Amino acid sequence: DLSLLFLLCFTVQYIQARAVLSGESLWSMQRLVTQASCDVTIRQIDLTAGVFTISNSGVYCLAENITGKIVINANNVVLDLNGKTVINTSDNCVEVNGTSNALIKNGSVIAVTNKWISVLPGSDQVSVQEVTSYDCSTGIDIDNATNIYVHACDLIASSVGVAFTNVSRTQVSDTTASDSELAGFLLDSSSKSFFTNCHALNTGQGLTDQTANIYGFLSTDGSSNIF
Repeated sequence: DLSLLFLLCFTVQYIQARAVLSGESLWSMQRLVTQASCDVTIRQIDLTAGVFTISNSGVYCLAENITGKIVINANNVVLDLNGKTVINTSDNCVEVNGTSNALIKNGSVIAVTNKWISVLPGSDQVSVQEVTSYDCSTGIDIDNATNIYVHACDLIASSVGVAFTNVSRTQVSDTTASDSELAGFLLDSSSKSFFTNCHALNTGQGLTDQTANIYGFLSTDGSSNIF
């Protein structure tokens, strides 16, 4: 039931305003986050060997632009980029490592030749909202995950804007992939994905092989996907 995609639930345990109740809607969660202080602020000095690993539930906010990678290794996490930028020239910018109930929002990323966000197998109920990416190999890359929500993202100058592999129960809305080299939105072996008001603009930019195929939207070996 795609209606469940509108009701991604979070159970963050340590928000200072009050606890989030099990079953509380995503939108209620967001209102709560705007009212609450961050549990943890992230600065460049907090990274170890270029990586900041989130190992506990809570609300994490960028305090400044950083260079490196953020890895989400815990359930029930909000990562608020807080209008700041994550840059990485050698690795992905954000990874969700098979966890549940993650919200990543409100900032920009630059991942030269890499992925801005990689949602790894086993992840569930992951929401990405209001993030702009530049110069990535793939803007949003999701592999073997379920219940994904993407809203109001701009994916600029990627090889592929959005790539879903073996993903099910997904909603993508108000999201644009512009100046992608090969494809704007690419689905492989994925099902029950619902796209509304999404655009692939100027696909093929930067492509030197004039015989290569380019796609705005492409779905292969999937079912029940609505564009």
